[in-house]
Amino acid sequence: MIRAEAARRFAGRAEAPLHGDIASAVLDIVAADGGSDEYEAYLAHFRNPSTPQEKNRYLDALASFGDAGLGARTFALAMTEVRSQDAPFLIRLLLVNREVGPATWERIVGAWDEFPKKFPSNTLPRMLDGIRALCAPPELATGVTSFIEAHPLAAGGRTIEQILERLAMSVAFGRREGPTMATTLSEVLGLDG
Repeated sequence: MIRAEAARRFAGRAEAPLHGDIASAVLDIVAADGGSDEYEAYLAHFRNPSTPQEKNRYLDALASFGDAGLGARTFALAMTEVRSQDAPFLIRLLLVNREVGPATWERIVGAWDEFPKKFPSNTLPRMLDGIRALCAPPELATGVTSFIEAHPLAAGGRTIEQILERLAMSVAFGRREGPTMATTLSEVLGLDG
């Protein structure tokens, strides 16, 4: 019902523009199930916005698409077209996207040496804040931690340590609570049988 309403509002945006209070939510919901047509519409709004707020909303929403190919396009966009002060934040949003986060991490590893040349050094630790979502499987988190420890950034040492600590806590929580969480949520939400 919520997805259908978001799709209806997005489809009718020419007649009834998305209200600023809900625009980002509508765009993220539509993107989660969206395909190439929606992606192209978002990209067009990012490139030719009517307001700076619209540009930012559509840019951020490009990271919400779950399709692997669209995630790769968004990463490429961040590395080429997006302003250098905004691109690390777009990459962070790709990292926290459940569907494309692990592949985004692999792209980060491949482009690691480019980041200090391309983006302001103070934005890189904030970009890496997205790795907190890479806690499953635990082997992914271990690989992320090992890579970052072996390839330290010039800035944000303490911040990076805190991010890695949160990642480790997420892995520990998943190991401890994961086996019973689905059952517990089903019981609490009344979804049994």
